[in-house]
Amino acid sequence: MKVLILTCSTGGGHNACASHIATEFREHHITCKVKDYMELIGPKASKIAEKIYLDSTKNNGFIFKGVYRLGEIYSKTNIPSPVYGLNSLVKEKLAKYIFAHKYDLVIGTHLFPCIALTALKKDYHINFINVATDYECIPFWEETSPNVFVIPHKLLIPRFTAKKIPEDILLPIGIPVASKFSDIKVKKEKQILLTSGSMGFGKVKSIVLNILAEIKDYKLVVICGNNANLKEELKK
Repeated sequence: MKVLILTCSTGGGHNACASHIATEFREHHITCKVKDYMELIGPKASKIAEKIYLDSTKNNGFIFKGVYRLGEIYSKTNIPSPVYGLNSLVKEKLAKYIFAHKYDLVIGTHLFPCIALTALKKDYHINFINVATDYECIPFWEETSPNVFVIPHKLLIPRFTAKKIPEDILLPIGIPVASKFSDIKVKKEKQILLTSGSMGFGKVKSIVLNILAEIKDYKLVVICGNNANLKEELKK
């Protein structure tokens, strides 16, 4: 069996998730390759996509949040999105790569390759899995048609089915993480771990203050990602 995992360098989560999945396959002696989907578009596409994403996250993600809201509005129209149209153009390059290397299964940890795989599935027999790396059903997931859709939690099932994603393909087993986390010895000290993604977005400071005010006798550990300003605020 050969498995291909497609990711995109827009934030650290997609790549980390792909890496963790690949590690598990390899430990079970299954041939697996992780590939940046944008490399199929062109040699500079990955760097350009990463730069656009990082630029959109400046000023506490002002541009990114605006684009996300537009995406939510557009996804309610049931009209094929520009996101689908652009990624469907990559399907032939993707097909050539998959069939040339004889992959039996493809896994996408980012929306873009999953859309391209959906377009590809209309013309070829292909098995693929979506892996959601956000704690929400983001816009345009409804335009994909995987065999299986891994989501973070069963409480999110209504959010996905509301977008007409069939419940029978949803697999609420959580976002894949490194297996080394299961080997950590449990300390006697009670701890709470708060994370907010590689960019440290969200109302982390207010959440921290609420936790400190409401929950006693616990040690609070906060992962700020690369958000240095957030780290300094929390130190104060």
